[in-house]
Amino acid sequence: MKPSYCSDFATFLAYSMALEQESAERLAELANAMVVHNNQESSTLLNWLAEMSEDHVHEVEAIASAHQLPPLKPWEFHWDGAEAPETAPYDRFHYLTTPVQILTEVYEMERAAETFYRRVAEHSEDTLLAECALGFAEEEKQHAEAVKQALSRQSLIEAVDQQLDWDPPVMPE
Repeated sequence: MKPSYCSDFATFLAYSMALEQESAERLAELANAMVVHNNQESSTLLNWLAEMSEDHVHEVEAIASAHQLPPLKPWEFHWDGAEAPETAPYDRFHYLTTPVQILTEVYEMERAAETFYRRVAEHSEDTLLAECALGFAEEEKQHAEAVKQALSRQSLIEAVDQQLDWDPPVMPE
């Protein structure tokens, strides 16, 4: 079945805009929650990831500025899941979430967005739409690779931290 967001270029852009905005907003929201819980390291990371999503929002906005997008209401979007593929699920983040856990989750989100855009390109009969969707898919792939590299670095840092005893026992003499 052909996805409804493949019907025309303007609808595809409306879906892309919603996907990217929801991702950026949710990551920023989670970053703020981490600040409240004094998890500054995770907050900083989530803000960096939100900025990466926000950059993609601006790119989609620039392309969309030349088109009349359909005024879709939030409940009119039909995603494959409960939310857009790049939206961070609330149930996978909590106040003690570590950077490795965040990066692992965001890597999956980036891959889901890449899959979404590739699927749109495969099902579209509109050449412009398919080319744009493939371009977005490649960007999501690059985001996933950047997250994967950050995950490798962060995994090493956490492995070293786990070996260090930051509060060694004090033995009376």
